[in-house]
Amino acid sequence: MKKELFNKLFFLLLLIMFGGGVRAQTDLVRWNGVSDGFNPNILVSNISASNITNHGGGSLTNNGQWNQHFQTGSWPSGSLNTLRYVQFTITPDANYKIDLDQFNFEVQMDGGTADFEVRYSKDFSQGYSSFSGTINANWTAKSGSLSSVNPVLPGQTLFVRLYVYNTWNSLRIRHSWGGKTGPTITGVVSPAVTGEPTDLGITKTISNLTPHPGDNVVFTIEVQNLGPNTASGASVFDQLPPGFSYISSTPTVGSYNNGTGIWTIGNLASSTFATLQIMAQMQTAGPYTNTATVSHYGTDPVYTNNSASVEPTNVCGGCTHTIPNGSGNIAVGPGDVYCLHSGTFTGTFSLVAGGIICIADGATFTPSEAPLGGVFNGTIINRGSMIFPLYNSATYTATIENYGTFTSATIQNFAGTLTNYGAVSVTGGLSTPNSGGGEINNYGDIMANAIHFYDALVNNYNGAEFRVTNGVNVYSGFWDNRIGGEVYFNGGNVNFTGDLDNSGYWEFERISSLSSTLNNYGKMKVYNAASNISSTTYLTNDDLLEFIGVPEIQYNGPMLTNNGTITLTHSTTGNFKMNQAINQVFNNGTINVSGQFEQNAAGSLLVNNCTIECKTFFVGNGVAENNGLIWAKGTGDGFEDVKIAGEASILKNSATGHIRGANFVNSGHISGYGVFYFTGNTNANSSGSIIGDGPNSILFFDASQTGSNIFDQPGGTVTNVMRPDTMVPIDAELYNCTASPSVAGYPPTTSPFNVTLCDPLVQTFSLSPPNVAPHNPVGGQSFTVLYGTVRLFEFGNTANTTNNSTTLTIPGKGTFTANTTTGQVTFTPLSTFTIGTVLAEYRISNSRSGDPIVYPSGRAKITITIQNCTGTPRKVISNPMLRNRAKTN
Repeated sequence: MKKELFNKLFFLLLLIMFGGGVRAQTDLVRWNGVSDGFNPNILVSNISASNITNHGGGSLTNNGQWNQHFQTGSWPSGSLNTLRYVQFTITPDANYKIDLDQFNFEVQMDGGTADFEVRYSKDFSQGYSSFSGTINANWTAKSGSLSSVNPVLPGQTLFVRLYVYNTWNSLRIRHSWGGKTGPTITGVVSPAVTGEPTDLGITKTISNLTPHPGDNVVFTIEVQNLGPNTASGASVFDQLPPGFSYISSTPTVGSYNNGTGIWTIGNLASSTFATLQIMAQMQTAGPYTNTATVSHYGTDPVYTNNSASVEPTNVCGGCTHTIPNGSGNIAVGPGDVYCLHSGTFTGTFSLVAGGIICIADGATFTPSEAPLGGVFNGTIINRGSMIFPLYNSATYTATIENYGTFTSATIQNFAGTLTNYGAVSVTGGLSTPNSGGGEINNYGDIMANAIHFYDALVNNYNGAEFRVTNGVNVYSGFWDNRIGGEVYFNGGNVNFTGDLDNSGYWEFERISSLSSTLNNYGKMKVYNAASNISSTTYLTNDDLLEFIGVPEIQYNGPMLTNNGTITLTHSTTGNFKMNQAINQVFNNGTINVSGQFEQNAAGSLLVNNCTIECKTFFVGNGVAENNGLIWAKGTGDGFEDVKIAGEASILKNSATGHIRGANFVNSGHISGYGVFYFTGNTNANSSGSIIGDGPNSILFFDASQTGSNIFDQPGGTVTNVMRPDTMVPIDAELYNCTASPSVAGYPPTTSPFNVTLCDPLVQTFSLSPPNVAPHNPVGGQSFTVLYGTVRLFEFGNTANTTNNSTTLTIPGKGTFTANTTTGQVTFTPLSTFTIGTVLAEYRISNSRSGDPIVYPSGRAKITITIQNCTGTPRKVISNPMLRNRAKTN
């Protein structure tokens, strides 16, 4: 170490005594070598440079001393071709470094105009810096700073690449053989003070991500020495872009020169850090990307953390063209980025695929008409205000990212993607083409007068609101309203035949048709009318579904599974009717109906595992199985509160079943166990049968009983029925639903998954047998498990905003992900989750060949426990379905 230090000091002493370095900014190399101009003219010592080289096609030819230019051949039009460029390089000799200043060159086009970009880097695989501009038919001097990559140390090479695009003409670069004209790199060459290798990392933040012109912001740059050695000669290059003007700076170490953009830190010990704060004012026009790059005299083994950038989220970056204020026409081609930084544009435009229009915060983009020729297929990023219509003269496949306000009289035939973080207002109709398509991802507010959707995908996220004030026609597709999202379909008739998952809050008004797979995991309200819930509607309610002011629900669908609360209220009626043979209603929660609950179709099935409250309960046809409480609260006008009518009406009551009312009549068939409690009349026309099963008699209390007859007067067959003298009735508040939940239709069989781990390992299980198995064949048709329908939920936490998704994050514990292709569910624990239990649930569906209905399962529980297993097996799988897989190691 002492010998190495002595050698370094001796080398520096020789340099001081005898020179060897260029100490002021000067021309270092100029490409104008004698006889051809391709070769470099080295103007200082201790550096080398390569000949100009051409890459990616075209030709690079010398056009002679007298014309003083190069001819590069044809360049591509449209977007920049990253494979075609002219390259220059410069390298310091051993023991020397280069602090770069500028790259200067003089160019013209053979005709017309073109765009150019200069990219420069010491290692393009690690990224690059750049500057750009335009070229015309006149000789024009161009220059740009190279200082962001300083310094170029021994063993490193700077690569400079010149790109030209949006032209088919030739580029000419002026030079004079051996003279003073030609592409030139300027800078300083000096002895390199080498240092120990160490890893410097840099981070950068901005105090306000959404500043407006005139606002002050503070950029904070932090450099940390990640070791293992002290960094000598550490410095940061951070030149403010034109979008910000310098006010002041505060470094914790060293000094910052706003003119050069260099923060000189000096030596920085391992495991320490230094901070610089730069206050700047936002200007009207950009660019706004602010990049900081750190370096030191030694080598850095990690390049990827040497630069950090930040850009306000309300500005436009990467612009190739500026949209002018006022009128005119802009034609945005592939690779173009047209930016409106401020003011108002009122002209016309067209936008093709691969092109981008960006509207900055505070700017207004209000074209005088819809996109010209219906060409609207690229991307619009709106951070300001955007006002224009999309008529149905074409199908629009554009991508719209809205962070500001977007107002349109109408959006028709939209088959693109709208991602909204701001406010969208459509005063007319919002529609997708009849052929289908279109995607909306809403994180903000969307309001439309009417919607007309075919096969569209709509995601409404936490904190978002989607409101339609008039007619709703959703003919296909899928809507997913996440936890915290709100949807309001108020003011007009609703025809909704797409699929729907609601985990947030949803309002319907005047449903004239509902034909879909509807899964309600949140709060849903239906006002005024629900005239037709059609024969293809599968409805699952896990939380709260309210029908308010609805006189009657005709549930014609094949399956309804209620695991939460369903209420139906009306001032005079409020009837719920099952009048189709395909009806299956499975109630595992509470159904509260202000009118009559009616089942009146042969082949229909009602399974009550918890509570049904209604004014009157009527079975006119079909089978009703009661494992919970059915409470008919009566009409007060002498009509029967509970009526089982007709030979095809069957009521099966289990040992946990309670049926309560005032009046009762039975001309059907009642069997089973449980309790019947009536305070009114058991009608003399009760000619049906009531037969208790086995040793557990039916307990039948009739407050108006006369004699020993089960009914007021003889009628029907009565077997194994006991009539207690007194009975305390069960009401909904006291009733504890003990029957196991069940699911309507033909769901797959699902098993709980339980595993105990001794280490926080990634855990995977498969949604295939024996964990998940399709339903047994029905009608000779087999079932297939649909991996794409799997959804995950946190057990016991309905407020988790990632519930009902394929990526479930449980705070403090880890993340579950479901692969919808392979059917694998993976839990990845957090590194901090080393002991404890994580609980989740999954639901999955299957379908039958030739049957369009998708049959979802109930929720199956996932339990993963991490514990201290010292002296015990390292892994124990306790899923009963997986015993043959249990292993220890």
